[in-house]
Amino acid sequence: MLMFILIYNFFMFSFMYMFMIFFFFRKNLLLMLLMLEFMMLMLFLMLMLNLYNYNNELFIIMIFMIFMVIESVIGLNLMILMVRVYGNDYFYNYNILQC
Repeated sequence: MLMFILIYNFFMFSFMYMFMIFFFFRKNLLLMLLMLEFMMLMLFLMLMLNLYNYNNELFIIMIFMIFMVIESVIGLNLMILMVRVYGNDYFYNYNILQC
């Protein structure tokens, strides 16, 4: 039981650290997408750990993984579109989008 708590706290600390990086270092889109993926990975590991611990159905993990893949594909498509249109992925160049 102690090992479960230690692993869960590590995942929670990692998630919070990546959450802080996501909000404080918003310089370019690639870094933000990478932090979102790591946050989703930590959520996935916490969910998997909880579901294995309580012997629940593991079908939820498959649905969560599908949403992770969809989120990453949409993010990469947006980044590729922005790089093709504007030439880079820095956010200070996107103030042109304001009306």
